[in-house]
Amino acid sequence: MESVGLVNIIEPEEHADAGSLGATDRVTSDSDTHEGVADQTDISDAPDATDPTDTPATTIDHTVAPDITDQESIRDRVTPTFQEQTAPTSLPIDSTIHVLLTSQSVYDYSLFTKKSGNEIVIILIHVDDLLLTVSSMELINEAKSVLHQKFKVKDLGELRYCLGIEVLRSQQGILLNERKYTIVLISKIGLSGAKPVITPLELNQKLTSFEYDKGIGNKVSDSLVDVTCYQKPIGKLLYLTVTRPNINYALQILSQSMKTPKGSHVDAATHVVRYLKQALGMGVIIRRGPADALIGFCDSNWAACPISRRPVSGYLC
Repeated sequence: MESVGLVNIIEPEEHADAGSLGATDRVTSDSDTHEGVADQTDISDAPDATDPTDTPATTIDHTVAPDITDQESIRDRVTPTFQEQTAPTSLPIDSTIHVLLTSQSVYDYSLFTKKSGNEIVIILIHVDDLLLTVSSMELINEAKSVLHQKFKVKDLGELRYCLGIEVLRSQQGILLNERKYTIVLISKIGLSGAKPVITPLELNQKLTSFEYDKGIGNKVSDSLVDVTCYQKPIGKLLYLTVTRPNINYALQILSQSMKTPKGSHVDAATHVVRYLKQALGMGVIIRRGPADALIGFCDSNWAACPISRRPVSGYLC
């Protein structure tokens, strides 16, 4: 691919005058919550955040609504004008992309493609952000021209950061990593000063459940008062597996005890975070040129689970 770009939909022209779909009402992308992405959106007319308790209630025509007494219901105060008006639930992006491209993926409805001879255009939609990749600059300019005719868009240039994933380019190919996301994760957990380790899990570590311990007569004493202190870090670590498949097995083990984790599970999760520190920028590389062969990796163990005594195997291609 010659180019990968990021486009932000600012406001559809046909709804520019509709009070129900202004730029201040639109739901923004999840990627805006990540560091380095918030300044990529261009919403100049959004009001400053204020305390909702300091703002009087207003009706659909922006007049101050009178207070509702105990004898009156909220339904009595709803005007017929409000009941009759219906706002569009989403931007008409899909229909526009259908005009531009001919094929929509049956596996991911936000993925659109178009082939013309040896050339190809791929567009991926996430809320109001579009990722474009093409095999020639002529095609990407044509795609942007069609989008500009339908929407007010902001061209953010080559893709560098999206949804916490950093995109780096070199002569070898494209590297996808979550370095910034990992640094923030380590800081929030409070392990910025911890020493890194070289393995995701300790060697021959056996993690068991409360039910298993009671069944074999082991004393259960490391229960957690607040299970969210374990669930939240595991959820954040699961997102890292997109670009860090080397922690997949560890997360597969730890995510089995989300409901009733023990102190030993928290220690194991801490070990995974310390493992991430020894290579913050590690990621997945997409090499340039055609693929000559399919490369695969696989591994397995024999009856490693102490509860079920079943083997675990995995592969990566």
